[in-house]
Amino acid sequence: MELWCDNPPRNIIRLFKTLERAAGRRPRCRNAPRPLDLDLLSYGSLVVNWPPPRPRPALVLPHPLLAERPFVLAPLADIAPDWRHPVFGLTARALLARRGRRRDLERRGIIHRLEFPADL
Repeated sequence: MELWCDNPPRNIIRLFKTLERAAGRRPRCRNAPRPLDLDLLSYGSLVVNWPPPRPRPALVLPHPLLAERPFVLAPLADIAPDWRHPVFGLTARALLARRGRRRDLERRGIIHRLEFPADL
């Protein structure tokens, strides 16, 4: 989802964590299944804690794995194909092309085509 606001990124992260807890998310091991997972992918052209140090701080912008995840890049390329990664300078469309063609990603089940009713 693309969102415009004037809240600082740290406040947005706090809000996301509050929403995740309200949805039942509890601290567990990394990458465990969870009822809700909200990530702040980018905040304009802001670059924070890049490259991400170890241990990774709570706020890294842009998201350190954004350019590597087709399941993130495909919808991003749909809603903002000309958005540019603040560090790499590549568009969402170019980043997705580097990860694989959309049709190949759909065929392999990495991303899914969404069908919407005609009356929406």
